[in-house]
Amino acid sequence: MFFAPERLKATGVTVIGARGFLGSQICRTLTEKEIPFRAVGREPLPTSIPNLGVVIYCAGRAGNFLDDPADTVDGHAGLLIRLVTEHAFSKLVYLSSTRLYRNSPTTREDSPISVNPSDPGSLYDIAKLLGEQFTLTQTHGKGIVLRVSTVIDPDFRSRSLLRSFYDAASEGAELRLRTPPDAARDLIDVGDVVSVILGLAAESESNGVYNVASGINVSNEQIAAEFRRFRDFAVDYSEADFGYHSPTTIETAKLVSTLDFRPSHPIEALERCLAALRYS
Repeated sequence: MFFAPERLKATGVTVIGARGFLGSQICRTLTEKEIPFRAVGREPLPTSIPNLGVVIYCAGRAGNFLDDPADTVDGHAGLLIRLVTEHAFSKLVYLSSTRLYRNSPTTREDSPISVNPSDPGSLYDIAKLLGEQFTLTQTHGKGIVLRVSTVIDPDFRSRSLLRSFYDAASEGAELRLRTPPDAARDLIDVGDVVSVILGLAAESESNGVYNVASGINVSNEQIAAEFRRFRDFAVDYSEADFGYHSPTTIETAKLVSTLDFRPSHPIEALERCLAALRYS
């Protein structure tokens, strides 16, 4: 996959949420490509800045979103709304999540999303959908939405299922899971994610919603097998819900047709990460 850095060099980039996992990875690549950028956390931006250029919005909360519901809503939507209404920009790339498909029978980008307002876990989904809706309808055609699947963090520092596997393997401790051995989810290499984000940010014809995923589901047992290469540990499935149905494979046809996207296989990406840690 290829993107033209000169397109982003011409406008400059503003990364919102630059201190987070994905934001910091994006900033690292922008530095390597010598693309001028402004790195921002969640603090207010000076209104004196005439134009933010291409805005990549990756602020928000993930695994701990119920710890502070108001902050979750503000990170996913409130801060975004203030940015759109108070600042000029040439393009807005809003990072969302394939988690939104968890109650949907299909993962096409144009398929309806189902949420249950009485479910506390839907807070994340509803806040993300508000951010998506504002991006798509209130930016005068300048906004696109990227629904990102589970990203493989090469250092396993971000709070996620993979971090739980890593902690168990590092300590040789038992890992207790609430989903069965064959429960699977889409995993994607962080390098692929950053390339897609910058590729679509630079692509003048990008529009609407894109799934950013490998299109390959990986089961708990497959993940455990890779981490056991690092150090053996046990997985306890005694509390698992064996009626659990794994999410449908994430569709990536739109992304492939736009960027000729060819992702790394997630198992190979995991192997590389664990090998690097083993010999570091």
